[in-house]
Amino acid sequence: MSRNQRAIAQYILERPEDCAFLTARELGQRVGVSESTVVRFAMAVGFPGYPDLQRALQDSLKQRLSTVERMQAGREAVRELSDTLQAVWRNDVANINRTFENLPKEAFDRAVGLLAKARRTYVIGLRTSACVAVLLTTALHYLGKDAVRVDLGIGDFWERLDSAGPEDVVVGISVPRYTRWTADMLRFVRQRRIPTIVITDSPLSPLAALADVTLPTVTDFNAFIESFAAPLSVVNALILGVALHDEAQTMSVLREREALWRERRLYEDADYGPRGDGAGADGQWERRLMPAMDDDKPRGG
Repeated sequence: MSRNQRAIAQYILERPEDCAFLTARELGQRVGVSESTVVRFAMAVGFPGYPDLQRALQDSLKQRLSTVERMQAGREAVRELSDTLQAVWRNDVANINRTFENLPKEAFDRAVGLLAKARRTYVIGLRTSACVAVLLTTALHYLGKDAVRVDLGIGDFWERLDSAGPEDVVVGISVPRYTRWTADMLRFVRQRRIPTIVITDSPLSPLAALADVTLPTVTDFNAFIESFAAPLSVVNALILGVALHDEAQTMSVLREREALWRERRLYEDADYGPRGDGAGADGQWERRLMPAMDDDKPRGG
């Protein structure tokens, strides 16, 4: 990012309320750069153009409302549609579509590479963002990766992060209203030059400034919490990307995992036949992460 672009970013971070309603020319005049420089900045941080950046700033102002104010706004939106289920479904589908339309493929591919090659992955996701952190950490465990979910726990999160090094990667997950502890932890690892991936709501998020790779996800939701449909979908894509990074290793690890799950009879609803794989004569097949091998397919019509 050039010096002028850094100046624009700093100005926006310090005065988001003002910048949300400025034209590209007006913002350039405030910062002391040209209108074209402002437009190039918007594209450099992942937006198709300046109007999209401006819309993101305006949306971010909405996210600063209190939970009570947001719930009141959401209640009116649902009443207009007369159907809570339809309102949420339409909102989540729109969020997912907007996310994948604008998610930079280069950033996604780089994140997959970091996760696949990391000695250990530390995942930070607090409060409602914990649901995304749990999915990512658990799936990485399935793939045989060394992954640690860092939470507040007994207050030892600094000690847990203290063992992280340049060969590791830290994933920070936070959306408005951004959790201060998540930002503090990312600043800590950033100072130690540990690669960081951030899943947040916008390239203008304060967490994006602490990331080597930013994966923006749309979390708009007129209620007292964010919509996590898009962040969870992006994590699903990351998990599959990591799995396909080394397919032979992935299949080997998943076979070992399946053997362990069969041995421990992990799934309560599985009909464990003599083979111990949940495929008894009259039982349903276990739901598994890897495709069934030819000799594992159910026989008969």
